[in-house]
Amino acid sequence: MSFYSEDKPHQSKSFETGVDPSTPILESSSEYRKHFPGQISPESLKEVSSDFVNFSWYWRKILMWFGNLPIRTKFAVGGLGLIFGYAIAQAMLKLVASIISVALLLVLLYLGYKIWVSGSEEN
Repeated sequence: MSFYSEDKPHQSKSFETGVDPSTPILESSSEYRKHFPGQISPESLKEVSSDFVNFSWYWRKILMWFGNLPIRTKFAVGGLGLIFGYAIAQAMLKLVASIISVALLLVLLYLGYKIWVSGSEEN
């Protein structure tokens, strides 16, 4: 039994795989490109969807783990998550502020160079 059939047992197998038995299957990606130029190939969609399924699987596993924790542990994990999230957000804001400061310093240095060095060469 697949992961999805446990969640939605009323769905058919063709819906779970995303394959409709009435649609024709194209033999290769070159044949696909002939019929649908400029479109995303089925192989790249499989890679993207498998990455999303893997992420979704890990996320569900984390939620199940969190749901099985005792209430005090849930508060502790939630509090640590908030502290960790706040630290990451603070570090990101400091990084953005540093980048802006360096950019302003470079603009001021360039303007100073243009005014004093280029101005003295004209005289």
